[in-house]
Formats: sequence, structure tokens, C-alpha cells
Amino acid sequence: MNSRRVSLEGDCDSCECPEDLGINGALINSKVEAIVDEYNRLLASQLETQRQHYESLLVEAKSKAESSLSEAVEKAATSEMQDIQNELEKCTEERDAVAEVNRKLIKNQEMWRNKVKEAEQWEATSMESFNERKLDLEEQIRDIKIFLEAQKTIDKMSDSNGIKDGTVLPVAYEQSSSGNSKKNRKSGRRRN
Repeated sequence: MNSRRVSLEGDCDSCECPEDLGINGALINSKVEAIVDEYNRLLASQLETQRQHYESLLVEAKSKAESSLSEAVEKAATSEMQDIQNELEKCTEERDAVAEVNRKLIKNQEMWRNKVKEAEQWEATSMESFNERKLDLEEQIRDIKIFLEAQKTIDKMSDSNGIKDGTVLPVAYEQSSSGNSKKNRKSGRRRN
């Protein structure tokens, strides 16, 4: 079968359809394949470009998220460290204040110990002085009693004028308690 073909230039060619169709089909198929291959290459290239673009966006977003997270963690850590530092300073001030109070209390305690010791010494000295004074007064009272007894006895005697001008000699006096030299000395005094 012969057919006529009109070219774009206006020429008329005769060609055989079955042969031309096979060659033309192969040419068209090869061109289509070439176009499909080119399209696939362009599509693959475009997809690769888009993949790289979106991966870079993901990396950038991930980097920003990590940076934001890192900043947030650093800010929280800094805030926590500042709170801990403030608490530490407060505790240090309290410790120093307690140490100062303790130092003052120890100083006051030592002062009061000294005062108590002085008071105990004064009390011991006062008691000793009081006891000595008491013994002296007891001796004086005894002496007065003896004098009064002697006076009564002399007044009752008939020859009281002869005794009145006499001398009284000391008599040894023994005491049941420990021998006090002052007491013994006073008991040996001369009486008028």
C-alpha cells in the first residue's frame, strides 16, 4: 500500500505505510523514550535538589531546636546555679552570725565562770571571816558569863573586898572541836 505524504514544505512524497509506520514508530518510541529518560533525569535531579533543600531545612530546624534547647538548658542551669549561689551566701551569712553569737556566748560564759569563781572565793573568805567573828563573839559571851558568875560569887562572899583587889590567873580551857589558836589565846586573856 502506497500513501502520499505531504510535508510541511508542501512536497508530496510517496511512502509505504507499513514500513514507514514501523520506522516512524521506532523513531517516535526512541524519541518518547529519550523524552521520558530526560524527564526522569530532570525529575530525579529536581527531586534530589528538593531532597537536599528539605534536608538542609531539617538540619537547620534541628540545629535551631538544639540551640534553643541548649540555651534553655543553659538558662535554667544558670538560674539554678544563681539560686544555689544565693542560698549558699545566705547559709554562709547565717553560719557567720551563729559563729559570732557562739563566740560572744563563749566569752560571756568565761566571764561568768570567773565571776562565779570570784563569788565563791568571796563567799569562802566571808564565811571564814564570819566563822572567826562568830567564835570570837562566842568567846566574849563565855567570858562575860564567867565574869558575871564570878561577880555574883564575889558579891555573895563575906570577904569580897580582899578578892576584888586580887589578880585572876588564866585557866586552861579545852574545847571539844579542833584547837583554835586564836580561841586559846583569847581564853588566856587577863580579866579585870
